[in-house]
Amino acid sequence: MLMRDEIRQIEKAASELKKCADNQSYDPPCATKVQLSASWRYKKVILLLLMKTNIVAKVERDFDALDKLHAEYESWRGKAITDDNEEEFTILVDSLRGILYDLSETLQHIAQDAKKERKRRIVKGIFYLIGVLASLLTCLYLLWWLWTTFLSK
Repeated sequence: MLMRDEIRQIEKAASELKKCADNQSYDPPCATKVQLSASWRYKKVILLLLMKTNIVAKVERDFDALDKLHAEYESWRGKAITDDNEEEFTILVDSLRGILYDLSETLQHIAQDAKKERKRRIVKGIFYLIGVLASLLTCLYLLWWLWTTFLSK
């Protein structure tokens, strides 16, 4: 089960990946502006957190695809976009944005499921505590009854 802080980290990573996708430009990367892939910042942390879930393989594949697409995107650094290669570059950017959105959505889904599971366990724990307290009160009542009936005379 993921802890509250771990869920927040996953949600933050999902938000950052979505923001990265929203800001992804259809201009080729310029030599002066280095665009870091969000996967480099979050990949290890997220994969470690997701070891507690059953969806780690899909996320790992998405991160690998993101790394490959980002490397291909970076290979356009310093190249000019012409009519001949504009469509190819646009498809690359669309693919890059798509994988970022997919990864963000997957992480959001994982976080939401973890929150639901956490709430379910808390409610289950509360009912367990209520049962223990009811049993304890029953035992105390029984002891009181025994004391007042047999020992106080």
